[in-house]
Amino acid sequence: MAIQTTMHTKKAAIINQTHDGKKITRTFMISPDTHENEVEGLARLLLELGLENTTHEIRLIDTKAHKMNQKENQ
Repeated sequence: MAIQTTMHTKKAAIINQTHDGKKITRTFMISPDTHENEVEGLARLLLELGLENTTHEIRLIDTKAHKMNQKENQ
């Protein structure tokens, strides 16, 4: 099991989980002042829920900039 955290901004946390070859993406809206350690704590909590053979990638994104980039890419 591995946790990978990439910090961008602190508006939303995207958690990509891979469990037995299945990819699950979860998005959590979080407060702009949430500290990086709290987000890592969320990942550790997911691991403690008993998901074996699971990897987690957590990215914090600026949702406004993310939406603008999606519009530009269309």
